[in-house]
Amino acid sequence: FLNFLFKRNNIKVYYEASVCGVLPIINLLDNFYFKDKIFYFFGVLNGTCNYILSNIKKLNFLKLINLSIKKGMAEKNYSNDIFGIDTLYKTSIIISKINNYNIFYYNIYLESIFNLNNYIRRIFYCKKFISYFYNLNNYIFLNISLFLLKNSLIKNINNSYNFILLNSFNSQKTFLSAVGAGGLPTSYSVITNFHQSFEKKFFLNK
Repeated sequence: FLNFLFKRNNIKVYYEASVCGVLPIINLLDNFYFKDKIFYFFGVLNGTCNYILSNIKKLNFLKLINLSIKKGMAEKNYSNDIFGIDTLYKTSIIISKINNYNIFYYNIYLESIFNLNNYIRRIFYCKKFISYFYNLNNYIFLNISLFLLKNSLIKNINNSYNFILLNSFNSQKTFLSAVGAGGLPTSYSVITNFHQSFEKKFFLNK
């Protein structure tokens, strides 16, 4: 609804920082993939969750959350991160961009990382909280859940890093990774958006 109002009133909204930190997925979808058909997408969209899962074998859950808060990777109210709500909203935004129509968050299947049992915490498999989208002949599959990986390209993407893998008709496979949590990366992304909005305004008024 907000996007409809913004378009109707010719207002451009920038929100890159709120989706993937310094990973410029919104910019790419708007300016590079806008005429391409994306078949599937999967990725880690929450740097706090990735930090916790990367270190869950060494420290307990509460200590990791407190460390995340101290390092500026999580808010004091961290429930949206560990329950997957933050990832859910981000996934909804990205998939809506990919499909060019609104995908509401309540249509996406969600599991959280909150109830990790001791076996999963200690297992040697790599743990990633992954958003997954697949378009099969216009039938759309959506999922956000914990994946256990043995040998994978994403095994070494740890701590507060996000990643996204896209597969599209023209560009084929594209892999992106960048820091997804923390004050400095997020503020840089906000400044970049501000600069883009200023440039556009200046150009239109010139």
